[in-house]
Amino acid sequence: MKLLYLAILATAVNLAAGAARSAPVAVGDLVHLNWRTTTGMTVVNRELRGHLLVVDFWASWCPACMQEAPDVSKAFRIFSSQGVGFLGVSLDEDLPTMQQTAQKIGYVWPEIYSGLGWSNPIVRKWGVNEIPTTFIIGPTGKVLWKGFPFQMAAALKTQLRLHPTQAILAKKAAGLLASATAAVLADHNPIRACRDIDKISPAIQRDSTLRTAVKKLLFAIRRSGLKSAQQLRKDTTAMNRLSAIIGRGNVMMFLGL
Repeated sequence: MKLLYLAILATAVNLAAGAARSAPVAVGDLVHLNWRTTTGMTVVNRELRGHLLVVDFWASWCPACMQEAPDVSKAFRIFSSQGVGFLGVSLDEDLPTMQQTAQKIGYVWPEIYSGLGWSNPIVRKWGVNEIPTTFIIGPTGKVLWKGFPFQMAAALKTQLRLHPTQAILAKKAAGLLASATAAVLADHNPIRACRDIDKISPAIQRDSTLRTAVKKLLFAIRRSGLKSAQQLRKDTTAMNRLSAIIGRGNVMMFLGL
């Protein structure tokens, strides 16, 4: 019922759009981002690496957008810590009104604003002809999902399973490193620890949040003796995973090899 109601509201807003647009951006399309927010921040594709991005087209004068605003704000609170970025594209024609409304409804993320309403170049290029319209963009710039904001939370859960972000991978890696360290401290045998290290995603590249955990593990192995360090060195996968975080030279140094 909610979907039908929103579709009716969005259609009404769509009738006011007027100007011709490009073919709508669809799931599976690759999009090119080169945008500047109201605060002067530049949004480009390379910043998507390791993240998902929500792009929400909205306006303060849009009844359906205001109805859906709590869903967008809630999604931000839940998913921003999991490596999901949020970006608004406002169709407002008055900047103070847009900013005041955004503050009131909890839209604390960056906004793209031109003051041109439906003639906003991004709106026209993306073929957006109704609002609210929300997209989830993947790490490679591919559109993973498109729909209404109230459907977004379920979609993000699915996409995070399919495309885990750097934040999610780092959290999992931290758990695996802690498990590996505990295994070394318990039996002074790195073989069991290597099984945990091998499970770390190869996508983790020099993540600063993991450096301390890696050092603790390597010092534990070093204290276990030269034989333990040599056993770890023989595990190519484990060495590659640890080297991806702190560099191979550092791994060898902390192991005392």
